[in-house]
Amino acid sequence: MISLSTVFMVITAERAYHNVVSLAELAPDDYLIKPFTADQLHARLVRAIYKKQFFAKVFGHLDNGAFADALVACELLIGRTRPFFTTRYASRAKF
Repeated sequence: MISLSTVFMVITAERAYHNVVSLAELAPDDYLIKPFTADQLHARLVRAIYKKQFFAKVFGHLDNGAFADALVACELLIGRTRPFFTTRYASRAKF
């Protein structure tokens, strides 16, 4: 398994619904369907990297198997305003 701090992006030419759903099961940070521009790729990568940095403490604890510490780190993020509101609550629900 790759570290949760690793950005995992899928780039594909597949547009069929069942293929997109299959990709979602892999839980990538993002995906792009061809064709796309360099600006689109850049924007998606910047957002994915920002998200990894935002959740760095949570992901670090999870990678080390310290689930209680990950929960505490997640709880600290819940009080913050903005980004990734739904991800914070979804991560918390996994514990």
